[in-house]
Amino acid sequence: MAPIKKQTKKTNKTITNATTKKTTKKTTKTTDQRRQKTTTETKANDRKPTKAKTPQPTNGLFLGTVKNKPFYYPTENLKKHFIALGASGSGKTVLSKVLLEEAALAGIPSIVVDVQGDLSALALTGDEENIAEHNLDVETLKRFKENVDVTIFTPISSKGIPLCINPLQLDESEMGEEEIIPILHSIASSFSKLLGYNLSNDKGKFAEAIMYSVLKYSFEQKKPIKNFTTLSKLITQPPKKLAETIEGFISDEKELATLTRKIKFLNVGEKKLLFQFGVPLDISLLLGQKTKRKEKINREEKRKNNKQKTKMSIIYMNTLPDQDEKEFFLAALTTKLYQWMLDHPSKKLQALYMIDEIAPFIPAGAKKPMPKDILKLLFKQARKYGISCVIATQNPGDIDYKAFAQFGSWAMGRLTLKQDIKKVDQALSSIAGSKGVESTLPKLQPGQFVLFSPDISKELLELKARWLYTKHQTLDEDEVKELMEEQQKEFKKYFVKTTDTNEQQAEDLNDEEEIEEYDIDEIIEEKNEESKESGEEQKTRAPNPALRTPSSEQSFCLGPEMSDEEIKAFAQKKKKKSLFGGEEQVVSIKKEYYPYIEAHIRTMRKKLFRKIEEEHKIFFDGITGEILIVKEKKHRRKINSRKLLECSENQLILAKTIMNEKKALSITELATKTGLDDRTVSKNLKVLENLGIVTFHREGKYKYYKTLVSFKEKIDKLDSFDINITSCPKKETCIRKEEVKAEAIQRFVRTWFKDSQVIGLRRILVPFHDITYHKKGKSRTITANGVTRETSEE
Repeated sequence: MAPIKKQTKKTNKTITNATTKKTTKKTTKTTDQRRQKTTTETKANDRKPTKAKTPQPTNGLFLGTVKNKPFYYPTENLKKHFIALGASGSGKTVLSKVLLEEAALAGIPSIVVDVQGDLSALALTGDEENIAEHNLDVETLKRFKENVDVTIFTPISSKGIPLCINPLQLDESEMGEEEIIPILHSIASSFSKLLGYNLSNDKGKFAEAIMYSVLKYSFEQKKPIKNFTTLSKLITQPPKKLAETIEGFISDEKELATLTRKIKFLNVGEKKLLFQFGVPLDISLLLGQKTKRKEKINREEKRKNNKQKTKMSIIYMNTLPDQDEKEFFLAALTTKLYQWMLDHPSKKLQALYMIDEIAPFIPAGAKKPMPKDILKLLFKQARKYGISCVIATQNPGDIDYKAFAQFGSWAMGRLTLKQDIKKVDQALSSIAGSKGVESTLPKLQPGQFVLFSPDISKELLELKARWLYTKHQTLDEDEVKELMEEQQKEFKKYFVKTTDTNEQQAEDLNDEEEIEEYDIDEIIEEKNEESKESGEEQKTRAPNPALRTPSSEQSFCLGPEMSDEEIKAFAQKKKKKSLFGGEEQVVSIKKEYYPYIEAHIRTMRKKLFRKIEEEHKIFFDGITGEILIVKEKKHRRKINSRKLLECSENQLILAKTIMNEKKALSITELATKTGLDDRTVSKNLKVLENLGIVTFHREGKYKYYKTLVSFKEKIDKLDSFDINITSCPKKETCIRKEEVKAEAIQRFVRTWFKDSQVIGLRRILVPFHDITYHKKGKSRTITANGVTRETSEE
């Protein structure tokens, strides 16, 4: 928007108790300004901003001034992409937000990736007085409030609108093989990296090849991969067509078992939230366009939303705890956008895709973070489909040099590092033969930019960015929560509905009438037979059994337990007697089966240069989660384990690190020892404090943490072997339902015990007898373990 230049005549003001004199401000018109100005009156101590009816300019987006004249950037020129460069404090973020504001005012929706929280304040409009002070039009501010809808999405967090993504579920599309291949490759590559594979070695290439084959099968058969259970079944029990494809990649079943185990880990902890919590990622929804979900809105809601607002969707990345998850999410989002634009081609500009601080995601050199390849592909092709890419960075020297060539406009703010200045100068020289910025860039003031845009001017332009219609600040998660409270109610209907029918969903993928299933174990056996015939012996072992949450259908009993006659005799024996008061009478004996969970654990122990595989069995209380030492005549409890089972993987790592140290540790020391970033450490330490696992003391401004609990037992000291366990027949006696989840036990074992994993779980029922006594109007109850005969009194 063009600035309003004010010439205010100075007047002497006399303030009295009765009245205040009014002063009139004179406004002037210039040939450069395209907006009307109106005269306003101001009172002392109560100034009112200018209110002008300003027609929207039709010749572009108002970014600021060039040579003190309003500068309008051609809207269609955005299709050739825009990059903002500048060191911290150069005004780069302000210019990026100006561009987003102007695009929104022009009716162009945008998806904004906010890496540091600087762009989320676009949801906060400025106040009229501040707008007037910066010579901006108040009417335009009102138009922004009325016509622009800003939503902040927060992956894995309910602070804003939680956003989740299923990268494996491809949108329905009629794309040909040539178009779908790069999309499938991007998904397979980023997903394999998220699982922890290095794609430069054979194991990584194996995982990537399997993932690509499964995704291609899913796309060709138009059978969506709904969840990780579906994915695991496709890998371990593939249909015939898929089995023939992946058969050639399998040389050892251990690799396949490892791949499926890593996939199952994605159903645990924060990573589960990334895939299953919140609004499923839908590009049409983010751009405010019609989606299948929106078509279900009733007529009354349609009348309410008759006036369509321009959508600005901000992805607040600070809620993702580590760089790997940020990279994965950006790769998946970009891949979704790439597929969407192929299905929605347009010659006109239809959307902006803005990424702040992009350097870590598309670095120079051979390093390949997850989003790098798909970003380069998007930058290269997006303009043909009406998508504008806008990026910003304070480290241009760290960006892949080929990316620069895809951007038609560069706004260069103050740069101070020689590496960055040299990179920009060389890039300009190679692209347009332009030089001369090397001495200019270090001298620029905040808000001043050198604009390189050959389609607008052959010369470099000196741009002074205008101020914002929105507030310029960094939002934390609590501020985001307060802002999005109302919108959360609106988006609630889009949330993923969790279900326990994963196995049934997996079955839906394989239509038995059309597809014959192959068992992957049979394929391995056939390959081994072929190897034996050729003189090569290969040792194979069946994959680890799938872990299942214990259920009443898979119950076993711990015994031998006392018979009815024995328990009656036992109850008589435990009566309290006195010389003069008579003896107690047994009023009732109530039998109840209490659940223990037996975890079968496989661990690797190092011995010299070899690794020895060992198996252990430990028991967990099915109700409280405490670890039990189960012996024939004694069931001993490890009280502290119940709190640890409530912890996430990161919290367990921190708790274990603190317990293993004799001295208290600071947040920085914990971050160094665990490999977690400071923010993740601080966030999880607060949870451990609330659980009563750790405490801290202050030294100056720093906190030092120590443990309140002690749990250093090795896994072999928790073993419970040679216990008499029998099949449990159906009983009418009450059976208490366990509350501990299989996921909690798996997470605890693999994190707490080095090189260990749970390979099987069983539900073991232990009989307990509540014996009630009565004597002279008083009652008491004892609980007797029906196997060990141990008692406790209530």
